Amino acid sequence: MPRTYAASFQPVSPSAPSSACLARSYAASHAALRTVKGVGQKQLAEKLSISYKTVSHWETGYSEPSIAQLIQLADFFEVSIDDLVGRNNDTCI
Repeated sequence: MPRTYAASFQPVSPSAPSSACLARSYAASHAALRTVKGVGQKQLAEKLSISYKTVSHWETGYSEPSIAQLIQLADFFEVSIDDLVGRNNDTCI
């Protein structure tokens, strides 16, 4: 007899990190990049014309930057967006 699964069953690809994983990866990489670059939250916020609280929220995982902001951040930090959001990081499960 063939097995049947509930309609809500959706296999998860092992290579596709969850959005929570990406958020944690992004928050960690963003804070690390900012520290390496020697830039404070307020300085980065001024460069991007946003509130320093927004930068803080990104680093704590409370919120995430928009696509336009990710592009600005990737350009500022001189990294790819994939690197910025941790997409190239295989350690998060």
